[in-house]
Amino acid sequence: MAGSDTTIGFWFNEKRLIIVETRVSDRSITLIKSVDADMPQGLIEKGHIEDFDGLCAFSKEVLKSIKPTTKFASINLPPGSYQLKRFQLPEEYITADTEIPYFELKNQLLQDETRYKFSHFVMGQQVYMIAALRSHMDQGLKLLTSIGLVPVSSEPPEISLHNIFRFITDDWLLSALLLEVSTPYSTVALIKDGVFYPGGKIVTGSDLYLSACKSTIQPVNIDQFIEDLKQKMDSVFAPAGFKTGSTPPSALVLSGIYPNLALAMEIENLVDSPIYLADGIKKQKRVKKKGKHQNITFPEMLSALGLALRRPHD
Repeated sequence: MAGSDTTIGFWFNEKRLIIVETRVSDRSITLIKSVDADMPQGLIEKGHIEDFDGLCAFSKEVLKSIKPTTKFASINLPPGSYQLKRFQLPEEYITADTEIPYFELKNQLLQDETRYKFSHFVMGQQVYMIAALRSHMDQGLKLLTSIGLVPVSSEPPEISLHNIFRFITDDWLLSALLLEVSTPYSTVALIKDGVFYPGGKIVTGSDLYLSACKSTIQPVNIDQFIEDLKQKMDSVFAPAGFKTGSTPPSALVLSGIYPNLALAMEIENLVDSPIYLADGIKKQKRVKKKGKHQNITFPEMLSALGLALRRPHD
């Protein structure tokens, strides 16, 4: 990357819309504008857009409120619409003069090429393959173009959180649990010993949130979510040597629909790690902000910030 670009991160689910405009350079990301809004009922159901015209009209009005200075935007892929897998391949498969056996990776995902789009990226000796439902990905990209934006990328939340955490900390050995609380699914991933471990999705009960409003969480339903999260982490991250309560990561990167204090405290107690950026960004050198952003905190906008890291020429 070179120079500086102004970009938009567009994050949404069936209960909430978060849009951020940022200025991104090799050294820092600056939050310029932000807006969040409760999603009207019926526009999105179970991660799928049901009323496309209604969602376009709503999104256009929310976007207009911040008067963006750029059209380049990246959008999130809803959990449940993709598979993200990690493969550890022999070093000779990953060298610059050797083509990765793409067809082998696709075959391991066992997905229909007529329904899925495939892509991959490489970190160290790890290769990550994404199989995303064409219908969901195309809907998201079409949404951006329909409201006057130019699509740059469509990404799973695990990758967005991974990218923004890596960018801000600039420490490849710092461990972190990446959790996006969303609906109908939440996602979890782990960074440990320099390796990124996708964990997959967790069902978020429809009764956990009555709406996106921060005051409407139902504390009685938190216990089930916490138990499901614990079982998921202990199962999928066992090969990485992770066990809830005995190997706490350095940071808990918590984003998505903002968990109110009760849920945030329960997750923090479970993981035994502090919530990343819960105290703001005063001590952070690589993330800045301009102007006032009163309605939204940095933890809840992290996924959108991760999307905004994508620049047109990346």
